[in-house]
Amino acid sequence: MGLLIALFIATLGAVSQNPLPGETDEMLRQLSKVRIDKKQIYNVRDIRIRRDVLSIALNRGLIAFLEPVAGRVTGAVFIGSAEIVAIPPDSIEKQQIYKFTGTPILNETFQTALFRFTDDTYEEIEREISQHASEDVSADDAAQFDSWDETFAGRAKVLNFRLLADLLELAGRPLFLGELKGDKAGWFNVVFDPRAVEEISIFQVREIAGAPAVDLWASFNQRSESRDREAVAHENKSPIDILAYDIDLTVDAEKQIDAKVSMRVKGRIDGTRVVNFDLPPSLHLASISMDADEPVPFYQFPDTRVVFAVLPRPLKSGQEIALRFAYAGKADGRELWYPNQGSPNIAIFNLNVHPPAGATTVSTGNGAFPRVGFEIGNVAAVSDENGPGPVRSYLSGMLGAYPYGSLTVFQSAEKESQNWPMLIELPPNENPTMAEHTMAQEIARQWFGHRVMPASYHDQWLFDGLAGYLGAMYIEAKYPGSQRFWEVLEDARSRLKSLEGSGSIWLGQRLASTVTPTGYRAVYDKALWVIHMLRAMLRQDGQNPDTKFSAMLREFVDAFGGKPASTWDFKRLAEKYADKKLDWFFDEWVFGTGVPSYSADYKIEALGSGFSVDGVIKQSGVPEGFVMQVPVYADDVYLGSVAVGDSEGDFRFRMAKKPERIVIDPERTILTTTSQ
Repeated sequence: MGLLIALFIATLGAVSQNPLPGETDEMLRQLSKVRIDKKQIYNVRDIRIRRDVLSIALNRGLIAFLEPVAGRVTGAVFIGSAEIVAIPPDSIEKQQIYKFTGTPILNETFQTALFRFTDDTYEEIEREISQHASEDVSADDAAQFDSWDETFAGRAKVLNFRLLADLLELAGRPLFLGELKGDKAGWFNVVFDPRAVEEISIFQVREIAGAPAVDLWASFNQRSESRDREAVAHENKSPIDILAYDIDLTVDAEKQIDAKVSMRVKGRIDGTRVVNFDLPPSLHLASISMDADEPVPFYQFPDTRVVFAVLPRPLKSGQEIALRFAYAGKADGRELWYPNQGSPNIAIFNLNVHPPAGATTVSTGNGAFPRVGFEIGNVAAVSDENGPGPVRSYLSGMLGAYPYGSLTVFQSAEKESQNWPMLIELPPNENPTMAEHTMAQEIARQWFGHRVMPASYHDQWLFDGLAGYLGAMYIEAKYPGSQRFWEVLEDARSRLKSLEGSGSIWLGQRLASTVTPTGYRAVYDKALWVIHMLRAMLRQDGQNPDTKFSAMLREFVDAFGGKPASTWDFKRLAEKYADKKLDWFFDEWVFGTGVPSYSADYKIEALGSGFSVDGVIKQSGVPEGFVMQVPVYADDVYLGSVAVGDSEGDFRFRMAKKPERIVIDPERTILTTTSQ
């Protein structure tokens, strides 16, 4: 999802230290100096470009192609009358398109467009042109493209390396990108990229307070895959697997680092030449080399995390090589400071740290996310008596043995928690309940976040929800009978009221946008309640009502320890322990939107030797078709659950004793807009 978007907001230009091979250097030179081909400017009409769900109609106008690069035309400019239609595959994406454009499908007219491609777009349009009577292009018409050379030269730097990958490799995964100036929406981008995990994306780059920001209108799999989201939940489009890291790190008292990293990688796709890595922009690459110290050309984009390496020879599927990186700069404790691919690397790490004199070093050792903490001023260790020790014991009793050899928790002046295997940094917090909950939550992430990792950004809700809710359960166990547990959940409910409209929590980080800047908070707050509702669903009578819930979580850790897990993996496990299908639950609470409100109208009548309670539960605040099982009580006696859908649900219960009142969910087992 992120590479092309990251390139679009990149500061144009790149820094390279190692020279490129001749053929590659020439391709990149041509891409950097790409210009309009004055011999290929045509009048066009009634031309359609279809890329999966993207349908672009060039009704009438002029098109000018770019000069060929390595014998291939890679772009064009269109000026005239045109429109684009794109129908997202599901209600989640339709809602997001509506959020940004005001309509549930993309249907926009435009008069100007830039196209970049490595597929058959040029041949398709050329064939369409040849089937119509040719119309001469006047000098005045051709002159409209005179200013576009400079525009393309600037924009070319954004996409050069993505285009280069297709020109160098024979993997058959060509790119199509349109940058369109919509009559209503302004400039926005549509992409079909088979190299991306989600092949279709529609986004807009905006400037907020002088900085670029991206609104991702839609991102989804191509039509052949979007019908079965579960089947692609673990899809991996990376051309390499990272097997192991060997890191030698020198750090001074100012946290300036000097790093030498050896990375063992294995090819996944035959013919791979161009590989991208993430590295914080504060760290400056000096060199990349491979086996036998052969230099590897690289490009590091300033002010972004994007680094491209161009391998001297094609990498075969299954072939293993070593890549060695040398870099230096300021370490930021919030970022992965070693070369990675934008997500957690489940690899073997060997970490050798040379700390500054007098520093207390906390190293994570082997495992994912190697991190190093230095207790240098303004840092206070958290005592074990009322800190990590009891929390770790509580969670180990539920989830199984703590997954790492040690755990260090310290507090600093930072405003947000930082979490790595075996190392947790906590912010100051004057609210005792919130401070304890934060610590317990972060320790829970040692299991759910590190030991088990999200398969993609779509699954982040689950890991935030599990960690947050297990933190709340610790508070509940430590302070039985108090309201501290409910303080955590009620705070989440309160915050969610203004954020729920951001979208489905399955969208994860995408909920943060220029329209809903704090939208991601909805993911955490709602996920907390989703896990709470699942726990309530699995509760049983007996000494330990949470036996099923605890067993489910332990099996989740055992089954996916050291592996990524998806929403679908968790759903199947929840269905196993609930002994029923939970499609309705996940459809409403994970993939859907809305938080319901409930009210009950009822009457109590004498009936023989007892009483009958007849009534209806009304539902509001949720989309049409929202279905929920709503628990109903007579005073403090549970009567049963009522299926409420299509705005209401009827019920009838018989009782021996006349109740004082009928109450909806007094135990607070479901998320509603207000506490019952």
